[in-house]
Amino acid sequence: MDKEPTIPIKKAESGVNLEKGAYEKIGPTAYGQAKWRAKYGIPYAQEINDLINNENKGLKIYENLGITYYLLPIFEMRYKGTDKAIRKYIEEEKISQVVELAAGLSPEGMVLTDAYPELKYIETDLPEMTEIKKEIVGKVSQKKENLNLASANALDFSQMEKVLENLDPNKKVIITNTGLLIYLKPSERKNLMDNIQKILKKFGGVWITPDPSMHNERRRLMHAWRNSQQAIEGEVKQATERNYQQNSLENEKATDDFYAQAGFKIKKLSQMDEGEELASIDLIEDKNEREYIIKNIQEYGKVWVFSLE
Repeated sequence: MDKEPTIPIKKAESGVNLEKGAYEKIGPTAYGQAKWRAKYGIPYAQEINDLINNENKGLKIYENLGITYYLLPIFEMRYKGTDKAIRKYIEEEKISQVVELAAGLSPEGMVLTDAYPELKYIETDLPEMTEIKKEIVGKVSQKKENLNLASANALDFSQMEKVLENLDPNKKVIITNTGLLIYLKPSERKNLMDNIQKILKKFGGVWITPDPSMHNERRRLMHAWRNSQQAIEGEVKQATERNYQQNSLENEKATDDFYAQAGFKIKKLSQMDEGEELASIDLIEDKNEREYIIKNIQEYGKVWVFSLE
């Protein structure tokens, strides 16, 4: 059988970015995360990685996984912890509508609509990524009426309003995102929060995201074993022109205070259940380092659930 052709990155269209030119700079991080997710045992992740053309598309930290294997368990639990939180609210709160912001190349929409055939799931991203994702979904998954991929900038409420027209206004909604907030400047983060509050005021429901766990204190400690924070975050800053340190809150208390002052009620769920195994943990050869990373996840790995109720 012939190998499936890879799917190249397409250039960003003007007028739809977080700010002019920003998407082209941030975009390669989605390709790198797709490469990492293929190590987690997540449905569709390997197929997505096989389809995309990773060569020279991701940051250097993704090109040589040997340098950053110690980060994989942290990001594995970020994904899996968020998935667990979403499932909890689908099953316990009977929420049947999900909107994923800046979905990138995540398989979550396909995974959850497989698990819950009655669930309505909308992925949003900028037009160029949405077109790539549609092509990927068409190759790796059966067509589903309950999975909708929509072009929308999460910071532009007029674009989000068009997406919301596809939802039932009489039913609650889950808003979710993974790996978005750390790239947003304070003004952009406020803009996003304002938009999410408008959505929750109309529909009710919750905003589920692991992004607040990546505050400055947590990141310092997760890199401390290898003393690698400056090198890795320096490369991210150079490639994306986004500064993690400036965009992040200092610690968990500062994070809670920030979102509470913005008007959100906060609930936090642990990413890692007791006794839970990590598919990627054995990629870290040093036993002591494995234990250090697991401790980091247990202490700092949380999923924030925001509501207005």
